[in-house]
Amino acid sequence: MILLGTLWPNGQMPLADIPFADKLQHVLAFAAWAGLMAAGWRLPAGTLIAGLALVGAVIELIQPLTGRAAELADFAADLTGAALGAWGARWLLPRNLAWWRIRRLRLPALQASAEQQ
Repeated sequence: MILLGTLWPNGQMPLADIPFADKLQHVLAFAAWAGLMAAGWRLPAGTLIAGLALVGAVIELIQPLTGRAAELADFAADLTGAALGAWGARWLLPRNLAWWRIRRLRLPALQASAEQQ
């Protein structure tokens, strides 16, 4: 989906008339991609960000072949999204998993104590 969106001919994308909407789309797409990758794989965040930065650079180099212009601002938005997604997932996931573990361990104990009373 991200490759389709970034390589689609210019002017046909949704929200094309809104200023900076394309940059926001780049940030959100790469943040989601990085977040999913960070959740699924145990790669260091820096490695993940570097890999997605490489993908973003290749996309910008290919875009002129599809009738779009390569923009440094798009690459910066890709890099920003990748960093936000990778670091965000690394920060949020352990806290959510810890909450679920605590709840899973405490809930049976609470139910057992309620049944005894």
